This record gives sequence, structure tokens and C-alpha cells, in this order.
Amino acid sequence: MGDGVRLLAGLIVLGLAGPASAADMPEPGYWPAPRPAPALPPPPRYFPRGDSDASPATRGDPACQGFVPTNAPGDPTYVGSPMELYKNPGNLFVARFIGSPSMNILPATVSRAGARTEVKLPEGHNVEVPVETPASAAGAKVHFGVRPEDLRVAREGEAVFLEGKVDYVEQLGEVQLVYLDIGLADEPLVVKLPGGAPVERGAPLRLTASAEDLHLFAEDGSSLRRPQLPVAA
Repeated sequence: MGDGVRLLAGLIVLGLAGPASAADMPEPGYWPAPRPAPALPPPPRYFPRGDSDASPATRGDPACQGFVPTNAPGDPTYVGSPMELYKNPGNLFVARFIGSPSMNILPATVSRAGARTEVKLPEGHNVEVPVETPASAAGAKVHFGVRPEDLRVAREGEAVFLEGKVDYVEQLGEVQLVYLDIGLADEPLVVKLPGGAPVERGAPLRLTASAEDLHLFAEDGSSLRRPQLPVAA
């Protein structure tokens, strides 16, 4: 009896394998190859508009500029080059998916609607975002977004809209990731600063950012669109 047969018989006796049929038993001296693992679904693929693999629904569509993932053809949320999606994400999923660390998302309330919307952040600061909202949006719950690399330490005289205490610093050499406690349980604010910036654990940090780098999302996660500026691919 071959080694393979002895091993399989032993497993059956121990209850580690089910009863084998004659077809399942290997020939003496032959050990069957392992069965291949089930195939996993392919990851999203990005391809230029006009690619021969593009969906007929998107091929040639002037709205589908740049790159489109093949697993969501024609969905305007995902249309655009990587930099376009990075600068102007269509919803919270895209905003968090592109960029590392992912975008900071904070709960906010619309304190003033209009051509430029003002929102109140959790720690009490008000910030104006270049997003137009109707008068009916006043008092609405929204999501405020800002990327770690778009935040910077506020200089004397600059408007401050986020501040907190340094909880942890991840030094990466060229840059450092600073985790800031702003009063949200288990949800620190992440700031990407130059590696040589003086930051001490436990110290207060006051932050600001350019208005064009701020984002607003409705309660359902859809983006409240900013004026679309040209973005380099």
C-alpha cells in the first residue's frame, strides 16, 4: 500500500476526512495534486477612455473622461482620473478610498447656507467652505472632510478651525503623522506634517487649511459639489 493511501486511511479512521470512494483513492505510489483554491474576484481596474475593454455604456461618452473602474462602468461617482477623484470625490467612499492616510471625516452642522456654506465643527469652531447650498440646508447635519496632508499648523493671525492635543506622533522620516485628540471618542484627527516640524506629545496644536481643500458631504454620503477647477492628471 502506498504512503498516500495509508495517510488517507488514517485520516478517515481519525474522523478528519470523510469516507473515500474508489474514485477518490489514489493509485499506489501516487499522491494527487492539491485542488486549486477558488478564484477571487478581480480588484477594480482603471483604464483610459477609449480602451477596447471599456463598457459599451461608457465607451465614447464625453462625460467619462480619464479613467473608469471596470466594476462600476458608467457610475459618475467613479469617473475621472486618479487626481480628479482625489481632489473632487463623488462620495464618502471615494473620499476615504483614495489617499493615505484617508481623509478626516467629522460630523458638522450647517450654520449658514448660501453661495459659501458655513458649518460648525464638533469642537465649536465655524469654518466656511466654498460650496453652495440652498437656504433650506440651514441646520442640516453634514460630514466635513479634510485630508491630513492639506492641514497645516496655523501661523499668527491665520484663522483656526481645528485644534486639539497631540496624542501620538508617528515619525516616518520625511513626514510625520500626528494624531490629534479633538474630543471625539476613538476618532483622532490625523495631520501629515514635515518630519522636522516641532511636535510634542501632549502639546496643543492649532490647525488651518486652504478653503479649496475642504469638502462637504450630505448625510447620505453624497458630495456637496465645489466649483470644479482644472486638475492636473
